[in-house]
This record gives sequence, structure tokens and C-alpha cells, in this order.
Amino acid sequence: INFNEILIYPNPANNSFKVKSENKIQQLTIFNLIGESVLEVYPQKREYWLNVSFLSSNLYTVKVITENDQKIEKLLINH
Repeated sequence: INFNEILIYPNPANNSFKVKSENKIQQLTIFNLIGESVLEVYPQKREYWLNVSFLSSNLYTVKVITENDQKIEKLLINH
């Protein structure tokens, strides 16, 4: 079984959060509650800190796409 764990932490996040994967993160997108993309990055790394201090405190959806997997998780940003 090829299991690629994608971690998103801390959750809730304050001004930043980290995404960690066994495979390269190709794309990371944050969506607001109505499904609009508010941030999209293309890290091409296995670990990536993302600054979200400009986003208002709210619940968001984070979509992480790696070379062979993807994960969608809710993220609470609380400043």
C-alpha cells in the first residue's frame, strides 16, 4: 500500500500553518466559505509554511495536491 500522509497543522491556525507531505506539494489552494479561492501557491517542496495573517478569522477549506495524492481539510483561522 502506497500511503502518502499529508499533514496540515496547527489547526486552528493563527497567522501561519504548515503543510507536510511525503511527496512534493504541487499545489495548495485555500477556499473561503462560499468556495472562492483566496490563495493559491505552487510550493514544489515537501514542507511549506503558509502565511495567512492577511485572511480574516474564519473557517476555510485547504486543498493540497501532491505528485500522487490530494487532501481536502477544513482549517480554522483564528487571530
